[in-house]
Amino acid sequence: MRNIAVIVLGGVLMTQSMPAQQPATDSGMKQNIAALPPRAHVVLQLAEGSSVRGRIVSRADNDFAVKRDSGAGTQTISYDQVRSVSHVQSNRSKAKWIIIGAVAGAAVVVAIVAILVARSGY
Repeated sequence: MRNIAVIVLGGVLMTQSMPAQQPATDSGMKQNIAALPPRAHVVLQLAEGSSVRGRIVSRADNDFAVKRDSGAGTQTISYDQVRSVSHVQSNRSKAKWIIIGAVAGAAVVVAIVAILVARSGY
């Protein structure tokens, strides 16, 4: 009887000294999303199979909000609904510089043609 009491008491003491497990959201996806820069442009793959593309506008303890690219709405998503997240780098700045370069090149060509026409007397 004494051996049984020692075993039961030892088991109780061991379970009380073990740390409680944290929910999976704290260790996984929440940390991934928290590591992204503010207003990050992301593509989210949700556990249900759909995907969401937009910018993260706010973060909370249990969920975060995404302003969707398509449509004018903001969607609140729980961290445990997200299967994967990808940070999308915007190519808008490259496109902007290409357009500026093309316009500047066209302006130079027009200026050269105007000078040549003025010199020739047409």
